[in-house]
Order: sequence, then C-alpha cells, then structure tokens
Amino acid sequence: MVCYRLKHAGARTTHLDEHGVQTKNRISTLIDQPEAEKVFGKDIVFEIKALYCTAMGLNLRNKLAYGLLNDTDYQSIKVIYAWWLGLQLVCHALWNAARTR
Repeated sequence: MVCYRLKHAGARTTHLDEHGVQTKNRISTLIDQPEAEKVFGKDIVFEIKALYCTAMGLNLRNKLAYGLLNDTDYQSIKVIYAWWLGLQLVCHALWNAARTR
C-alpha cells in the first residue's frame, strides 16, 4: 500500500541498476522519500518506520521475513497494532478513491 500510494503521488518506487535491471524499492527507501510525508503525514511516516523499517523500532518486516517471530509474538499488542495500521492505510486509500469519483 505504501508503494501504491507513493507511486500515485509521483514518487519514484523503483530502482534501475547499472545492468539495466529494475527492482522495486524497499519500504525503508520508500518511506524516506519526501513525498511520503505529503501522502501519509509525518505521524504515519513515523509509525511505519518504527513498526517496519528500523532496528531501533520493532522491525517487524525483517523479523517476519526471517522467521524470528514466535507464536506469542503474533498475538502481541505490537503485531496487532501493526496489523491495524496496515488496515488503516488500505481503508484510507479506498475511502479517498470513493470520494474522488
């Protein structure tokens, strides 16, 4: 959702390497772009960074990707909050799309 919303705001969401291979930017790269604060506001940008991007925060994206979460972690308030934030981003995008029609 972050990539989708930033792309529609005109942000660069891909990277072209020296061999001409195009790859999608990671969420930490996306959220550091100036368009991120325009699209989400500085509070949501801070939450995304704290929950998903930095080792100083929860870093849930890496922990999930590398299998570092255990069964009790999935029921923790931190993970539920991260889920809620993701749902909020999706619903907000749908709400805005419906209002602009």
